[in-house]
Amino acid sequence: MKKWTLFTAAIVVSGGLLAWNAGWLPMQKSNENLAYISADTAYYFGGTSTDEIAEFVKDYPIMPSSPSQSQVWQTLLESINSDQENSPKVRFFTHLMNKYNDFSEGTMGELAAFSGMSLTGSFAFYSDGIVPVLRMDVSNEDVFNALIEDAVQNSEWQYEWQDLGAFKARTWKLTADDKEDEAYLAISNHEGNVVITFVTNKDDLMAKQRRFGIVKPEMSLATNSTVKDLKNRYSYTDSMVGFIQFDQIAQAILSPESNSLGRDLITYLPQDQFAQFQNSITAECKTEYGQLADSMPRFVMGYQSYDINGNSIEFDMHSAFELTNTAVVSELQKMQGHLPMHSTTSKDKIFAMGVGVNADNIGPAVTALWTQLTTTEYNCSELQMVQYMAREQNPAMLGMMTAMAQGVKGVGVSLFDITMSENGPLPQGIDFIASIATENPATLLNMAKMLPFFADLNLSDDGTPALLNLPMLPPTIELKAAIKGKHLVVFSGEKSEQVANEQSSESIDSNGLLSMAFNYREISQLITSKTFNSLSSNMGGVDTCTEQYEMAHMFSSLQMDMSMVTSVETDGLVTKYAGSMDKPLAVSNEVAGKYRVEYMDENCEWTGTTVDDLKADGTGYYESKSDNNSCNLYESNYTWAKKGNTLELNGSDQIRDTCDQEFNEATQETYTCHLINVKADSFQCLFDPATDYTSLSRYTRM
Repeated sequence: MKKWTLFTAAIVVSGGLLAWNAGWLPMQKSNENLAYISADTAYYFGGTSTDEIAEFVKDYPIMPSSPSQSQVWQTLLESINSDQENSPKVRFFTHLMNKYNDFSEGTMGELAAFSGMSLTGSFAFYSDGIVPVLRMDVSNEDVFNALIEDAVQNSEWQYEWQDLGAFKARTWKLTADDKEDEAYLAISNHEGNVVITFVTNKDDLMAKQRRFGIVKPEMSLATNSTVKDLKNRYSYTDSMVGFIQFDQIAQAILSPESNSLGRDLITYLPQDQFAQFQNSITAECKTEYGQLADSMPRFVMGYQSYDINGNSIEFDMHSAFELTNTAVVSELQKMQGHLPMHSTTSKDKIFAMGVGVNADNIGPAVTALWTQLTTTEYNCSELQMVQYMAREQNPAMLGMMTAMAQGVKGVGVSLFDITMSENGPLPQGIDFIASIATENPATLLNMAKMLPFFADLNLSDDGTPALLNLPMLPPTIELKAAIKGKHLVVFSGEKSEQVANEQSSESIDSNGLLSMAFNYREISQLITSKTFNSLSSNMGGVDTCTEQYEMAHMFSSLQMDMSMVTSVETDGLVTKYAGSMDKPLAVSNEVAGKYRVEYMDENCEWTGTTVDDLKADGTGYYESKSDNNSCNLYESNYTWAKKGNTLELNGSDQIRDTCDQEFNEATQETYTCHLINVKADSFQCLFDPATDYTSLSRYTRM
């Protein structure tokens, strides 16, 4: 993958997928799925969406991606297909993906229409012992069944029906015929509910019936208080709730007979090897490993609130890595410092990050944790070895290192805007602030004066800023420093100066360990600005310029901002998420019409003007004129068809070098236009993504 595409993917995964995959389809009625889930399940994530939420998110992409990323996935699937000698299993899933790409533009609403799934139904993902299970509601069983049968017919990956008593399930064999242990992909579709899971030849009928919800477990999430307690403890609303139970996973390994996951390990794993592994763990180690697992029992998450106001939604989410060792929590809280407030919000900026660490307490807190680790009495030889290794380390060195940062409580950086120079790789202007929260700003400033660039810097306590003269700084950027209350700040730009002034009254308190904030709306606008045009052109090549617009395409589908703050609370490590999303603007799928066409050059500038007439009857005519517009140098009569996010064009092309020449003999050419950055009056065509021949054209309706 190319550099910009990889960068974009990392940002999108960290933000956009967090909001969707973490499950923010709120639940407004009791979740009947809980009755099918064993109380000792290793993990569970589930809920049920409302009509209001379904309407809001139906035009959102399932997973924002670029044509280059899609092409890489396609190439990867083809490679797997080839490596596995055209495996029917691979053909099955490749056919589903290709058919979906041809059917839709990748939105959640289109996925529902394509698959028959319901955007307003319930969903649950959990473990039945060791086996993952996905339960979803369907709104159209006929569409779902037809989709499966079509994929079977085109891939020749045949299934068998397994009779479960109340209904049947389709099963596809996953293991080779010569394997003694047999595993099957299993899908049932019964009374508006789909279950996707796995079965094996070691499962009896009762196990299969429990997995498919025909038989309910005696102790379920509906009969115990786990989900109810989570809602009460963390103020979760009746929305998506999820957890991973580390203590149950540990117990399954240490005492397999104690829960369903452990019993499945005995059933499915090679018995001799698993028994040998069990015998290698002493009774003392099992007890003490279990105690360690109990001290960090689970990870939980849930939706705390959402509010739809017209075309926007605001939401709050929460997650916690629970810690029950109060001594550890107490020392971690002592290390926690102050996150500058500007680093904890996302609405007014492009990006922000903060780190809250109390430098005065790091040494003592780490020493206390080290002492607890090295003095706890363990009988397990492996834990004794860990203690021995820990004793070889001396945390006092850390205290000496942090002494230079005495009084520092935290740092924060926020970027509000950036403008690149048209004549070089350095910025022409930047609006940003970096601040350090400290009890002794003047002392910290005196330490900074040891550096040559700050040697002559003098700041007054009244907050008056002074210019910083850095030799490598472009002359168009005015960088200032100031002491604002208990904050030492460096900033440039109007917004940052306003934030710096507000810090004069910002008190220092223990409010978090880490913060991050992204505003994808601002990032999308920045990417297509002259700032990025200049940066991309300086990096060189049309491919860099086209990647810029692919990035914009991805970010434009995430019209949202999100902030996250991680802190140490009595429950453990807690992360709170806050953000907002805009409802996607409806854009007509109708692309027929006459367009002015421009091309992206190596300087990331749109150049040239040609005409393309996409006629409503599926034919088209494209022409490119000479420099003086006296004749056509290129003509193409073609047919076209829209398939999802692409236009397939089959043309009869003619070309000549000058107006006084005859056209050469027509050639038949096939082109695929990947539609990106689609608007009401324009779109962009990306040709040959992820290749050395990538090109980008902009179509503007005439």
